Amino acid sequence: MVLYKFFAIAFLILTPIFAFIIHRFFSLKYLGLNFADLTFPLYFIEVIAISARFFTHSFLPYITILLSLAAIIITIQMLRKTQSFKFKRFLKFFWRISFFITSIFYLGTVILIFIVS
Repeated sequence: MVLYKFFAIAFLILTPIFAFIIHRFFSLKYLGLNFADLTFPLYFIEVIAISARFFTHSFLPYITILLSLAAIIITIQMLRKTQSFKFKRFLKFFWRISFFITSIFYLGTVILIFIVS
């Protein structure tokens, strides 16, 4: 069980480094991607995998609800501010906000692992 805790901490640090290396190696800047865009799906998968391993229930429903609420709030703000909806702009902003949500959620999961078990 201690080994899994070390893996959880290592993923916290190694995931952004891995995404940064992939970003630099494949020069994804011309696509408009940065390392946070690559890190979001990795953190999402890690939250699900780590929470399923250490807790009775996976955190998948919680993170899905949180991301859905973020999408609703972003949509309402875009419609309120500009009276129009541009899907490309929404998707880019949602993807970046989702990175912050999942990274904070993963950090919270790692902290909970050390508190609970």
